[in-house]
Amino acid sequence: MKTKFEGNYKAGTICCLVGSSILLGITTILLLVVIITAIAASHTSGPMTLGAGMFLFILFMICLIPNILIVVFTIISLKTKTTDKKILIGVLAIIFGLLIGLIGGIIMLVAPQEMIEDEKIGNELR
Repeated sequence: MKTKFEGNYKAGTICCLVGSSILLGITTILLLVVIITAIAASHTSGPMTLGAGMFLFILFMICLIPNILIVVFTIISLKTKTTDKKILIGVLAIIFGLLIGLIGGIIMLVAPQEMIEDEKIGNELR
């Protein structure tokens, strides 16, 4: 039996993976900039204090952790070709993904999950 995994669900999963990977890279670079700036600001007096650096660090970590989860779950879903984490990946991608992740999450949630029969199998059963 052939599933609809090859269609909308796979396209949505790949979109979620791309959107989350881009946001993961951007967030990691910005997190490194904030850490370096906070370390430099602790030695001199500047516009960024240690408290503001910690606030930005926590904010970036809140954005970073769900994107790591999206990447891990989409890789597992693509490798095993299952749709059991469809809702989890879709909702996380809609909330935390970029525009690409938003589109991918919607495509994943709209994609049908039921099995479809091949034409040969369907004709033999009739």
